[in-house]
Amino acid sequence: MSLRACLLLLVVGMAACGSGDTPAPEGAATVVVDTPQGDLRITLAPTSARPEGSAPAETTTTVEGNPPSQTTSDPDPAPPSARLIEPARLEAAPEVWGDYDRDLFPHWSDLDGDGCDTRQEVLLRDSDIEPVMHPERVCRVVDGRWWSSYDDAWTTNPSDLHIDHLVPLAEAWESGARWWSAEQREAFANDPTGLIAVSAASNTAKGASDPDDWLPPTRTSGAYTRPSGSR
Repeated sequence: MSLRACLLLLVVGMAACGSGDTPAPEGAATVVVDTPQGDLRITLAPTSARPEGSAPAETTTTVEGNPPSQTTSDPDPAPPSARLIEPARLEAAPEVWGDYDRDLFPHWSDLDGDGCDTRQEVLLRDSDIEPVMHPERVCRVVDGRWWSSYDDAWTTNPSDLHIDHLVPLAEAWESGARWWSAEQREAFANDPTGLIAVSAASNTAKGASDPDDWLPPTRTSGAYTRPSGSR
């Protein structure tokens, strides 16, 4: 039962006790309410008997640590403020190993239907110069200039490049993607915000490792940056 409901029932109960033949008890009553955040001590002012048909008496409710609040005709007071959860108390769910298959993450797809699959779109996006397209094939990049931020390597041949998932698909599977739908896994595998064009050698070295096991060898002041003068 919510704290708001508990308070309302207590107030109604006290009013009922004072409306019968037995007079209301003298003095204020203190009630302890068990809440998930601990015991909450509540002091209720006594109510007095009232003639039949008269207006309800107002009841003052005092909660230790807070100033007294006057109850109005609104029987549904606002709930107490929600407590913030401390990040240190959050626990990461353990990874579940096994049953991973790369084919469970369909790629490279043309999800927006523009004729370019995800690999070609990343090559177009990451080329340092205007890329050259195949004269006959639909949306096929054949030339450009790419910088692999993992190992500070330049290339003009798109065949030298892999499109890397910054979060490896196997890592995603072990961290919860096993419970996604096929459509959700395909959307994740083709999301350009999680993809980058890098050298085939560096991507092979990374494999399915997470950041605890592998980091790119090229570092500049702790961050991976494109060389100055590039687009």
